[in-house]
Amino acid sequence: MTEEMPHGQGWADDGPGRPEDDGFLPAPVTGDDVIDAALARLEASSSGSLDEQIAAGEEVHQRLQGRLADLGGG
Repeated sequence: MTEEMPHGQGWADDGPGRPEDDGFLPAPVTGDDVIDAALARLEASSSGSLDEQIAAGEEVHQRLQGRLADLGGG
């Protein structure tokens, strides 16, 4: 089964981590370096301990909030 992405977007890779491998989709490529790095960080933490996953989630949340603030001019 192939996922359709809007024009200019695609999956980060076609290697391990595909839906048929572990049930999770890889992080999409958005074209925004800040967002792509945050999503890659979160994806990379999935094989770590629960504490590592929580820390990564908190870090990514802060990065995304900062990016949204940048977009909102605030």
